[in-house]
Amino acid sequence: MNYLHGGINIIQRSISTSAWCLAQKKKGRIDPLVLKIRLERKVKRLESGIERIEKAPKQLIPIYEQSLQPTVQKEIDIRERDETDPQFDARYKKMLKVWALYKFIEAKQEMKCLRSVTRAQRVALDSLRQLSPSLWSEAVKPDPQILPYENDYIVKETPANPDYFPPDGHRKDITKHWKL
Repeated sequence: MNYLHGGINIIQRSISTSAWCLAQKKKGRIDPLVLKIRLERKVKRLESGIERIEKAPKQLIPIYEQSLQPTVQKEIDIRERDETDPQFDARYKKMLKVWALYKFIEAKQEMKCLRSVTRAQRVALDSLRQLSPSLWSEAVKPDPQILPYENDYIVKETPANPDYFPPDGHRKDITKHWKL
């Protein structure tokens, strides 16, 4: 409640108590044997229920549980596909076969072209090696401007512990040594 006192709005705050704050009745102690018997009965009941479920034959799910959601049922006319013409399907399949054949021939021609280029390059490098080994070494050297290479590889393996001695006394050192 709000009260106006001398032009100042004063909010009245009150503390309310609920039932949990009040003194609760002290619970009596239950005998541990009674608790144990109750627990055993509960376990036995659950085990018999599990056995009953396992013995029962598996039942098929009713059709009404397999029905579509209401939102999908509303959109069913939008989702339905139109029937296609069988002639169109046949033409489409033929077109796919022709396309696959075209791409196969194209890939084969590219591989043939690459093989001829690499063969010509190998022949040129062999003849250059015979003429001038210094020019050949310059030609074979990678050019960082053409193909920039950056290595961001982080060593993820921890080095071997030098103080560790295997229990059988034999140790095979397979530690990778990284040189910078």
